Amino acid sequence: MNVKQKFGYTLLGGVIAIMGMLIGVNQSQLAAQDGKFGEITCTGLKVMDAYGEVMTAIGNDKYGGLIIVTGKDGKPGVLMGIEEEGGRVDAIGKDGKSSVRMTITENGGVVGVWDKYGTLRLLD
Repeated sequence: MNVKQKFGYTLLGGVIAIMGMLIGVNQSQLAAQDGKFGEITCTGLKVMDAYGEVMTAIGNDKYGGLIIVTGKDGKPGVLMGIEEEGGRVDAIGKDGKSSVRMTITENGGVVGVWDKYGTLRLLD
């Protein structure tokens, strides 16, 4: 093999390497774009706002699935999950104390309402 052939093969290898890098960059750009997915399997999912703050978290705890939706202040506003006896839905006030909770107990469905001082006002 002469010098001209070696140079040709070296040049060809360089072109292939550059093409591989360009394809890799293109793939990472595609991954950063919005997409449509048939199914995603994961152990947790966080949805963030434009500033990187978590607004919605989907995960699990010892009883099962859990969804927490927070406000711009970072405090939970809605919580949906599973407890020992079944489902639970909480709507929580910005003060963190007032709330409405619907849950299932061994006796059936229960609704609780707390005021802004954290005092239970209704349990039915």
